[in-house]
Amino acid sequence: MHVYIPQLVIDVRNEPQATDFVKAILIPLRIRFIVSIWSLPTVGRNCIRLSTCKMLYRPNIIDIRSGKVEDSLRDSVMNGIREEPRTLPTLILYGREGLQHWDDHSHAPDYYLLHEELHILRSRAYEMAETIADNTAMVDLGSAQVSRSLDKAAVLLDALEAQAKNVTYYALDLDHAELQRTLCRLPVAKYKHVQCVGLQGTFEDGLEWIKSEPEQSRRPHCLLFLGSTIGNFSRGNAARFIRSMASSAFSSEPAKSSIILSIDSCKLPTKVLRAYTSDGVVPFAMAGLKHASAILREGECRQEDAEAETFLPNDWYYLSQYNHVLGRHEASFTPRNRDIQLGSPLKDVVIKLGETIRFGYSHKYDVAEVEQLFREAGVAAINSWGAVGCDLSRLLQAAAAPFLPTQHGIKMANLELLSGESFGHREHGAIPASLAPITDPNPEAAMLHFSLAAALFIAPVAVVLALLCHSWVRHPLRRVPGPFLASFSRFWLLRQVYSGKLHLVDTEAHERYGPIYRAAPNYVIVNDPAFIHEAHKWDRSEWFTTLDPQIGLQSVGTARTMAQHNSQRRRIAAAYNPDAMHELEPLLDKSVKQFIDVLQSRFAASGKICDLADFVHFFAFDAIMDIAFSNPVGFVKAGHDVQGIIGSLTQLFHVTRIMTTFPELQKFINHPWLSPILGTKTSDTSGPGMIRGMAINEVRRRLKDGNPNGNKDLLHRFLEFRGKDGHGIPQQELEVEAFTPVIAGPESVATILRVAVVYIIGTPRAYRKLMAEVAEKEHLGRLSSPATYGEAKDMPFLAAIVKEVFRIHPPIGTPFPRTVPPQGATICDYFVPGGCDVGKCLASLPVLDLSDQPQGFSMWALGRNKSVFGEDVDVFRPERWLASRETIKAYERADITFSAGLTTCLGKYGQSFHAVVVKSLPHIADDSVPIARHIALCDIYKTLLEVTSTFLAPFYMNIV
Repeated sequence: MHVYIPQLVIDVRNEPQATDFVKAILIPLRIRFIVSIWSLPTVGRNCIRLSTCKMLYRPNIIDIRSGKVEDSLRDSVMNGIREEPRTLPTLILYGREGLQHWDDHSHAPDYYLLHEELHILRSRAYEMAETIADNTAMVDLGSAQVSRSLDKAAVLLDALEAQAKNVTYYALDLDHAELQRTLCRLPVAKYKHVQCVGLQGTFEDGLEWIKSEPEQSRRPHCLLFLGSTIGNFSRGNAARFIRSMASSAFSSEPAKSSIILSIDSCKLPTKVLRAYTSDGVVPFAMAGLKHASAILREGECRQEDAEAETFLPNDWYYLSQYNHVLGRHEASFTPRNRDIQLGSPLKDVVIKLGETIRFGYSHKYDVAEVEQLFREAGVAAINSWGAVGCDLSRLLQAAAAPFLPTQHGIKMANLELLSGESFGHREHGAIPASLAPITDPNPEAAMLHFSLAAALFIAPVAVVLALLCHSWVRHPLRRVPGPFLASFSRFWLLRQVYSGKLHLVDTEAHERYGPIYRAAPNYVIVNDPAFIHEAHKWDRSEWFTTLDPQIGLQSVGTARTMAQHNSQRRRIAAAYNPDAMHELEPLLDKSVKQFIDVLQSRFAASGKICDLADFVHFFAFDAIMDIAFSNPVGFVKAGHDVQGIIGSLTQLFHVTRIMTTFPELQKFINHPWLSPILGTKTSDTSGPGMIRGMAINEVRRRLKDGNPNGNKDLLHRFLEFRGKDGHGIPQQELEVEAFTPVIAGPESVATILRVAVVYIIGTPRAYRKLMAEVAEKEHLGRLSSPATYGEAKDMPFLAAIVKEVFRIHPPIGTPFPRTVPPQGATICDYFVPGGCDVGKCLASLPVLDLSDQPQGFSMWALGRNKSVFGEDVDVFRPERWLASRETIKAYERADITFSAGLTTCLGKYGQSFHAVVVKSLPHIADDSVPIARHIALCDIYKTLLEVTSTFLAPFYMNIV
């Protein structure tokens, strides 16, 4: 409702009544007015004049800016456009026009971040207010989102007012007019205990003001960082920013101070993409381009340059993508249909068609990542608030974690639990009972205990110092860059391997340290395509000991020496050649048809939701078992993990993670005295032994009973090479090789299919092109269902999709290490020695091993080598594989998904069968709408990164 009062004069001789009138009548009616005091000659008293032309009231706004932001923002725009990769600062989005569009966008139904955060606040605000001390200065680092932040802050302020807590709320923003407009929206009239003040400045200005303002040094602080804004920082910068927040918040009254922030944990790409492509987002993004042009114009001297537009919004597309690898949403601009030459002052810059300018990203954090973030920031989570149905991780309250001395040494103080004994609560000079001196009746015994304790403490410290001295002063790899802990211990590597994120850490490490880095005292990982084929001529390291199928027996994939590898490979290679794979195609077709039939009958017809991630896994296991032994387990038909086989495989991978980092443990378990107790047996009913027993028992049954059904499967081919007289492949070797595809094939195939479905459906451009290619082939009568090997080979875009899937998300993220020959080798300008006896050196000091320097080649990192694949390595773009022949050759030289050289994976030809199945899945989604509608893809996204851990498939069909 609008009330128009042309002019109202109030005699303020009775000042309280005038004030009450303003509070009780005008403010609730939201009458916009200016307050001015002047003297009326006819009245002779000071009066208040109220006009409807301006604002409700003038909020108190403090200018805390330390410099001109526009200048630094202009430099950021200029530098970001000229450097590679091209970027624009996120702040350009929050100009005046951008904020108006942001209001529309953030209120869209699909923008879950605002709605879920408000839901949590409305249901838990009273609990949150109880944790905030009286006389607190609450600073809202809402930045340019202050209008939306105020919607959420108002809920918390109402709760504080209801608890009669005297709190000053400071809203931080760069724009003075925006601060005025948004602060006026707060219901200040009803607040008796809460005061509202504006702060004009940047994040840095606000944090510095808290520490430097004298008035702030005597009161507790509560810093609000809502809107999941922390996700807009890189993960490293996010920890640093929270650390700087903590430095300011806990500068006074640390025991009563805290930080409240929201973190988004939604990693469902469909939901994330809907949120960032909802109504209002395109005008919001294009307003950012206009704002960037305006910022650049301000620095121009010539009239024509000052009127020019650097960026014309109509020339650009807004590009929204979800980066599965980094777990974040990415927003970019890309030219519409041609190369774009920018306007002044960037006339020398041309943005090529297909090139992108990234202007923002939003990281999503799971629980483990939040814990790591807080550890790196040096704060502790003391409270967490969530709500049912919210993907938003939670609203978290963080506090400082001071160390308090006790009679038992040092313990971490939980600020919430220590309450009265926390900093700031204890009276001056008072000593807690736990810190009071203790009199020991037996000082000699106490001294002996102390000496023993000191010895136990000093001995490991001395060993660590010795290792450090050797690693830093004498170790041949001391100049190779890498993490500090990795220079003298394998525990850094163990931590990354066990977390299942070595492939992600490896990519970040190469970005930080270069093409080679040190992952353990005697272990370097290389990301140099030029070196791949040379290294694959070397023997394998002890790392492969853990992967041996049986004690004392090695398969083609785990043989240590090249001579042994070549001998075993020659005996079975013919079973994996293209002609042999072509003979196995009917078995795969049978599995594909059964898979499609089950999806249609069980889910499409009934409308039930299908966990496609699990069913892809079931299909992969049935298909591999059918190809290997003509004996599918029946996962697809049963719809669950039959006999716990997949769970047993998972157990194996968990054990393998540790063993591959410390092969000495595997040798210990393999000892003749211990292996009957600690080792696996084919008679086991679960775990790795059961998996091995499946293959071995099938081989023994076939040797005993023959092949009465005449099945032309993989085992049949192996037995043909063995011959009737048994002088070909020995039985033990036959059992080992039959076991390999069982344990490696299903996991790798399932991973590739999951990734393919996610990227195909999540990339509309690629999906439309694939469907067009499928439709064209069907129209010409050159495509059956399911497609044959020859038909799939004749579909170039399908082939490009398969190659891109293997590049962007290979089935295995671990580097398979090799051993430097005795003469050593120069790798990326670093000399890596060889030639020493590993066992002898390890027996004396763990880090003195120089003979077995394993060289890892990370498929994950090589697939993201920007010098090979360009700056858009994190973008799913199958078109890159349709480039010129020379470019494709360069790509293929860096492709070691199936290893390289003499150790090329024997299962490589199975990639064509992956393509057949990848073709079948989008074909189902296109032709059978009910399936596409009812298949729950969210479970694919949820499972995707869990199943593609570092040791997803440690054998992967004899990968090396």
